[in-house]
Amino acid sequence: MAIYVPKDASPPPLSILNQPSLSKYIEKWGRVYDLALVADDNGTLAGAVWCRLYGAAERGYGYIDDQTPELSIAIKENFRNRGLGTALMTKLFDLLREKGCQQVSLSVDQKNKALHLYLRLGFETITSEGTAFTMKKVL
Repeated sequence: MAIYVPKDASPPPLSILNQPSLSKYIEKWGRVYDLALVADDNGTLAGAVWCRLYGAAERGYGYIDDQTPELSIAIKENFRNRGLGTALMTKLFDLLREKGCQQVSLSVDQKNKALHLYLRLGFETITSEGTAFTMKKVL
C-alpha cells in the first residue's frame, strides 16, 4: 500500500516485496531507528507509518545520509482525509526526537496526493529523480 500507483494503473503483485530494492523496507526489524505505528479502527487496520535507517550501501528511495531514517506511510483509501496520516506521522516524529534523531526523509512521486500532506508537515524537497522527490523534515 505504500507504493504509489496512479489511478489508471493496476497495483503491482504482492510478490514485488521479494525484490531486494523493496524487501529491505520490511525485513530484519530491530535496528536503532526501526519504528512503526499502526492505526486500528475497531479491529480493522486503517494505516501505518514506519521508518528505518539505511547506510549508503543499502540506501532506500528517500536516502539522504547515514544518519537520517527514511519514512514510509500507507493509509487505506477509505480512511484517508481524516487526519490519520497527520496523527501517525506526528507521533512518529515525537518518537524519533526522543531517540535523538535530527531529521527524517522520504520519497514521494510528484503526482501523489500525499505530497500536500508532507509539505504541510514541514518536509522540504532536497532532490528529484524522474517523477520522484526526495524530501526531508528537520525534527
